[in-house]
Amino acid sequence: MYVDDLATICDGVDEARQLVQRLTELMQTGGFALKKWASNDPYALTDLPPEDVSSADESRLWKTLGLHWNRHSDHLTFLPLPDIRPERDGSKRQLLSLASRLFDALGCLAPFTMRAKRLFQSLWLKGLDWDDQLFLDINSVWCQWKREMETLESVRVPRALMVTPRDQVRHSVLHVFDDASEAAYGAVAYLMTESLDRAKEVRFCLAKTRVTPVKRLSLPRQS
Repeated sequence: MYVDDLATICDGVDEARQLVQRLTELMQTGGFALKKWASNDPYALTDLPPEDVSSADESRLWKTLGLHWNRHSDHLTFLPLPDIRPERDGSKRQLLSLASRLFDALGCLAPFTMRAKRLFQSLWLKGLDWDDQLFLDINSVWCQWKREMETLESVRVPRALMVTPRDQVRHSVLHVFDDASEAAYGAVAYLMTESLDRAKEVRFCLAKTRVTPVKRLSLPRQS
């Protein structure tokens, strides 16, 4: 639970219904009423009164910890930031302000956000002041980055790391890949699950990126 939002997972509908009942009773002892319940399986909420359940609108997205969740398709997605003017010239201050508004804790947008990080580093290396107008070459790249921000809603990441029920899992393997260059380095993790019937599924877990420090390191050291 984070502030006033509760996010959790269960192995099945029966477990989810029991959890809903226990949480409701527990919070009521303190005078708190849990509302706006949502689940990717509507049967998990059948014991709740209709006024405590969120709308069944399939286009609605639920937001928690900066992530937007579509409960019907059960995937995480992103929404373009409002009030973005792609053609407007920017400054170092505006670049940092806009890039920091794009919250991506899991690294789903790592290749995209890394470009903004590299732009910001290049401005430091060029000695540009906070409110100076960007150089033409950098401003062109910056405007293109802002235009591409409008396509973020097309990014969809499955929420569940594992679809196969746990009692049907033969084994799971966490694969981590990393790489480094003179500009940046990063790592990404995927979970591979094999069921008892030997069907395999691979899901994205997490990605982390960093720009290469100004004080250059060897590629093996970066890795």
